[in-house]
Amino acid sequence: MSKSVAPTAPAERMSRLATRVVVLGLRASLAVSPKPMAWALRYQFRRSAPARGARQLNDAPADIVTVVDERYDPSPDALLDVYVPGEAARSGSALPVVVWIHGGAFVGGSKEEIGGYLRMIAGRGFAVIGVRYTLAPKGRYPTPIRQVMAALGHIQIHAERLHIDPMRIVLAGNSAGAQISAQAAALITNPKKARPVMATVACQRVSARRGHALTCEKVHCGCSSRSWLECHYPRQPRCTIAVIVRQLA
Repeated sequence: MSKSVAPTAPAERMSRLATRVVVLGLRASLAVSPKPMAWALRYQFRRSAPARGARQLNDAPADIVTVVDERYDPSPDALLDVYVPGEAARSGSALPVVVWIHGGAFVGGSKEEIGGYLRMIAGRGFAVIGVRYTLAPKGRYPTPIRQVMAALGHIQIHAERLHIDPMRIVLAGNSAGAQISAQAAALITNPKKARPVMATVACQRVSARRGHALTCEKVHCGCSSRSWLECHYPRQPRCTIAVIVRQLA
């Protein structure tokens, strides 16, 4: 006996058609300029960011001292946020520091969107730095790498004021930020690689970079979560913390 199939509602057909037209238009626009596609991707990141950011802020510890939009370089986008546990800030302690580079396919995302997540990491006893960099297509390679290196230099110069131990640095990042972070680590450990991109090697000594935490996809960290999002942006960042602690030990 054959099953009857209900006809697709006109509104649904029109929605699908409109989506296809938009996608085809964005693809065609790449022949002229990458900007329309970049704007579309940026819009998608901004749509999901507020709800996720609000959940993270609700779960973040309250006693975190924050410095917002500290300039690390003269360029317009060169700003960073600092998160330090309140007890460490009051006692003047110098903490190991996690420098986190946000993701967003190089064209979207922001340090503000992951502020709650960085607060959660700080709540585990770290100073945490969230770095803003110039997004594509305005910021072309290797601009973000140069900016991250400048940020590393800045926090080492101002380590005492920011409650940072400049000899215990972990570079970290998610998605595009992981790629930028990995390239910065390569420049630090092999300064010859810095010459082609005209980047200044920031760490005082190679040993200052004690570790690297990249979250491009789910890693084998003993986490029972089924998805990358649950593993790396959970209610508590247990997997990321485990990786960082092992590298600082």
